[in-house]
Amino acid sequence: MATAAVAMPRTRARVALSNITNANGDPTDLRKKRSVAIEGNDHQQQQARSHHEIGYMHYHDDIYENMRRNELKHYACVDYLATCQRNLTHRMRTILVNWLVEVADEYRLSGQTLHLTVYLIDSFLSRLHDVERRRLQLIGVACMFIASKYEEIHPPTANDFSYITDHTYTTEQVLAMEQTVLVAVEFRVTAVTSVEFRRRFGGDDAPLVQLLLDLALQDPICLAHRPSQLAAAACAYAQVAAGQDAWPAALSRRSGITYAQLRPCIVALRDLHRRAVANGSAILNAKRYRDTVRIAPLSHVPK
Repeated sequence: MATAAVAMPRTRARVALSNITNANGDPTDLRKKRSVAIEGNDHQQQQARSHHEIGYMHYHDDIYENMRRNELKHYACVDYLATCQRNLTHRMRTILVNWLVEVADEYRLSGQTLHLTVYLIDSFLSRLHDVERRRLQLIGVACMFIASKYEEIHPPTANDFSYITDHTYTTEQVLAMEQTVLVAVEFRVTAVTSVEFRRRFGGDDAPLVQLLLDLALQDPICLAHRPSQLAAAACAYAQVAAGQDAWPAALSRRSGITYAQLRPCIVALRDLHRRAVANGSAILNAKRYRDTVRIAPLSHVPK
């Protein structure tokens, strides 16, 4: 594609994707940085969302069906890293997403912004072949810049995203990559995510559901399952963890998804949760998960 030929300003050599580092080669610890977060983004958005959802309850089924159609258009469920990217690996993608969770936490960005960011990264990388690994972190912050402008009331600036990389990338480079990404994805920055499906399945107030969905972002599981299935599986997982019926018949009828269809995905989420806890995954240190880190992974998944 033509976008592959866009020349980017040269950056210093870095090993960001074996260990995200700052401009001096030292590991970046966002927790030591002075917070420049915008207060109240999540609270304001949740308040506005609750107010508006009351008004379109009559259209709930139509909206859900439209969401299911849209995910079929936007999510191919193909492992593009195995077919399009010779220079990138799943481990590099995992490290990038883990770091972006920290960035989202630092700037108090919503879960929807984080998930849209990863969607844009995957969409971009599935369209351009053989992206250089040194550009991956720049692609990540550019996609988060786009997503935050689309989703947030007070989005961080391009300068903020340059700052959060310890100025490894300049503001001009962030803006140039933003343009490259937008051209590559043909300015399609709207996509239904598992965060939106989670609300349809009653998991909006369950922090464990959000943790599971964010853990899935960093894993190949999110490339193999559509957002509706991931959201439904995460909600069912949280129900079991709370000692309740995993997937009530009424919800199965309303969603068009059976428990039998969900169970393999629930098992995959359980295994992902176990690995994160056993390995002390950095993603569990984010402030947004402080109420869920003590919840033990499921010992078994109901048949």
